[in-house]
Amino acid sequence: MKPPNPTLRAWTQRYVIALGVVCVLTIGGVVGANVVIDSSLAGIDRVQLRTAALEGEAEAGNYLLIGSDSRAFIDNAIDEEQFGDKEVEAGQRSDTTMIVHVDPATEKALVVSIPRDMVVDVPGVGRTRINAAFAEANSVEAGAQKVIDTLRENFGLDIHHFVEVDFDSFRGVVDAIGSVNLYFPTPVRDEVTGLFVEEPGCVALDGEDSLAYVRSRSMEKLVDGEWVDASPRADLDRIERQQEFVRRLGTVAFRKAVKNPLTAKNVADAVVPNLTMDDSFGRSQIFGLVNLFRSIDPSDPTQVEMVTFPNKPYGDNARLLPDQPAADELVARLNQLGTPDPSSEPDVEPKQVRVRVLNASGINGLASATLDALQRQFGFVAGEAGNWSESLAGTQVRYGRDGLAAATLVQEKLGGQGTLVPDSTIEGTNVTVVLGSDFSAVGVTPTTTTTTKSKSSKTTTTTVPADPAAACQP
Repeated sequence: MKPPNPTLRAWTQRYVIALGVVCVLTIGGVVGANVVIDSSLAGIDRVQLRTAALEGEAEAGNYLLIGSDSRAFIDNAIDEEQFGDKEVEAGQRSDTTMIVHVDPATEKALVVSIPRDMVVDVPGVGRTRINAAFAEANSVEAGAQKVIDTLRENFGLDIHHFVEVDFDSFRGVVDAIGSVNLYFPTPVRDEVTGLFVEEPGCVALDGEDSLAYVRSRSMEKLVDGEWVDASPRADLDRIERQQEFVRRLGTVAFRKAVKNPLTAKNVADAVVPNLTMDDSFGRSQIFGLVNLFRSIDPSDPTQVEMVTFPNKPYGDNARLLPDQPAADELVARLNQLGTPDPSSEPDVEPKQVRVRVLNASGINGLASATLDALQRQFGFVAGEAGNWSESLAGTQVRYGRDGLAAATLVQEKLGGQGTLVPDSTIEGTNVTVVLGSDFSAVGVTPTTTTTTKSKSSKTTTTTVPADPAAACQP
């Protein structure tokens, strides 16, 4: 895989969940492996912030995670070619913003991605996109405080800790574990980030390629000899790709680090030098996270739930507004500590869940086939099969105010496929599945694979089964 036009930029548990989360839980995991010592932690940059007071267990709370596109780390010609001149590309932007909700009472993690194009009231700036809260400040400390204040004033959301990482940390984590496999049904490219996958199949992405993938907002795919838009929703499609990548990165990192402590050390070495944390994020929080995340599997959507902050279109230029009341309902979950979350409610059975399946994949008949499989194989009540209003890269499992447990059950029966998305228009235990281009069939078992590598391309696994994507596992 050779980038056609390189210009680059940019999250747990048990050792890592990527981008920003990679900081919180990667560090927690490697400390638990006795690889990182106190002197290493002492080298992390600290900032003084006004955060919400926290009672109870030290590791609980909401962690604000920012993936910054700062070029301050650039110190060689290769990085300058990839990321640009750090004097020209000066300043900072919060290209990726996430909140990780940690509550020992539930033994689960809730990860919320905040779209950069969501319009809010930024204190001292005015009504603008939320990523301006970080970008308008003249330092990481001031930028982090501005984001914290923005979330508090717009949504009443409490933030207890802050972590920032940059390009170099993310790239280094992937390289420390070797690579991460992703399945591409068609060739894809992004001439802005440098992403270029020449052949469809299971591709092993190294750090540089992974960064180009999670940054991509202008992805194109090759269909019938023509490059067509594969990311019509820009940042929202990118968020879905990031969430998928996060699960895979966390799974691979854990499997490799648990077998080889040197891998854990390499991950820590890649992250620690480029971390910035709030000054109250101390040793007790880190070791508390270690104990909590020992029992959490990042590949299990019932243990690590990933959602996008509820939003709706606003005007032109891809701007968004918070979608109410779903946004307030999600904030209420984030602000709740010490009691079980909605997913801990009484078990839901498939016969109690009506499923509607809409096709946004471009593959004719996929919605009907998927709905039929969910009904026949698992006993869900069949609703409507139809088409979504636009093409989507990532599959969604949409649910209403009382439907989280039902949606989680559907996601589980889909083999973990799909991002959970709150939708205030859906009632009760009804669930709407929107099939994106990443979706593979329900209940299909893969067969064998072969691997090849050449000087001009990354390691590629060619799969022969009916469901090739299922064979491309972490």
